[in-house]
Amino acid sequence: MIKIFFDNKVIVLTDKIEESPNVKYLFFKDLKIKKFLKSVKNDIFKEYRLIGENVNYMFSVFCGKVPVIKAGGGIVINDDNKVLFIFRNGKWDLPKGKVEIGEAIECAAKREVEEETGISTPDVIGLYRITYHVFERKEKFYLKESYWYNMYSNFSGNFAPQLEEGIDKVEWLSCSEIEGALSNSYKNIKLLFEAEDLKLITTNYKKKIV
Repeated sequence: MIKIFFDNKVIVLTDKIEESPNVKYLFFKDLKIKKFLKSVKNDIFKEYRLIGENVNYMFSVFCGKVPVIKAGGGIVINDDNKVLFIFRNGKWDLPKGKVEIGEAIECAAKREVEEETGISTPDVIGLYRITYHVFERKEKFYLKESYWYNMYSNFSGNFAPQLEEGIDKVEWLSCSEIEGALSNSYKNIKLLFEAEDLKLITTNYKKKIV
């Protein structure tokens, strides 16, 4: 299964039909992708499940119809098991940004963390997860493919929020504070913290660092 977020809705590519309330089921082979995305904007459903025999094939077709923009970001953790969050455009978020032409995604992720927060040289431990979301610009749809890397830093200086990117503040948040922040965040960010317990994630980071 692959989840693609679109505003406050989710599109699920899957090969299984499971009875769920308030979910709209559609057969992928019958869809006109761009027409479907236009309809999602004004539909009442919050979740759409597109059914097909091969999820990877469906995703490749989807990407062939909607231009893909790659981005890199970081889940940065310090020695106090706190995660580095930014407050951007009225919502809690994680630092990330577009990959530049010729730039490796991992390098882009590290650069964006530095630029958006002002911390210096976080250590990249490894790729954690990829998330997907659709957005619209000038009546054209795009798919953002965001690569999230585990990172470590014990930066203790003054943060420098990238104000021109709509970032008002940068903070280290504890596990309990993250729970509150996620209530005012994006679904793809929430997904990063649903996969496994945050305390286990931080423990695994430290094992890799030592």
